[in-house]
Amino acid sequence: MIKIIFMVLSLLYFSYAKDTNSTQINGQAYGLTEDEAIKNAIDQALENKGFSKLHNFEFYFDENFDIGYNQDINSSSNGNFNSYEIQELTRVNPSQFYAKVLVYKKLDIETSFIKNESIIVINTQKDILSIKFEQEFLNLLLQEKKFKIIDRTDVESYENEEDILKKDNKNIELIKLYADLEADFLLILTPKITNTQSEDSMQIYEVDINYELIDCKNQQVKLSNQLNFTMTSTSTLSKQRAFKNIAKKIVDDISKNSNSFQKQSSQNF
Repeated sequence: MIKIIFMVLSLLYFSYAKDTNSTQINGQAYGLTEDEAIKNAIDQALENKGFSKLHNFEFYFDENFDIGYNQDINSSSNGNFNSYEIQELTRVNPSQFYAKVLVYKKLDIETSFIKNESIIVINTQKDILSIKFEQEFLNLLLQEKKFKIIDRTDVESYENEEDILKKDNKNIELIKLYADLEADFLLILTPKITNTQSEDSMQIYEVDINYELIDCKNQQVKLSNQLNFTMTSTSTLSKQRAFKNIAKKIVDDISKNSNSFQKQSSQNF
């Protein structure tokens, strides 16, 4: 029965237009987990447009269906697509999930910048909460329309980034590492988010986020700041809203300070 359903769905999928200039495409697939089904669905959408599969896709489903910007999609599709939305995610049997996604491109990203400034964003943390925060941050940064986000994951020397981040002179070394990308700014983001307490439906988090905005041309730190506070969440939606509020503070800060040199001291919130 599952095979029959899969064949029907596949036929429906192949009936979609295959114009690579389209700003959105659909994909659907199965997986052993929710995460795997979503990744496979995105891969199917990209492959049917002639693009490669996702390279460094990391996703942990938390019931948020409107994901938005994803660097790996942007990289795999050569900039033709850069965002996605989960349209359906269901369990078809005890060991299999079905996912349907919409992969699209935000049309104003490359054409509506206030200034033609480019930025590389490096998240030094790889845990689930930090990755979720980074996603909200990138979405807001795109909406700001001040910076063009440059994907660095396809650079041959990308694998050296982790070792460089441990060095005292990491700023200069990172600028050298990604010199060929010709970015105007480098943002080093270190979001440390720890779940310290769980009471019924309420989660309490300690948030410690450091960020540095570096001017790649003169190798100077234009902004260095720190946010420290306690965050309370009662649902997935409230946690997402809290992440957006935090991300908004940082986006506003780097947008304001990308014009003139201003080294700021740490602040506590």
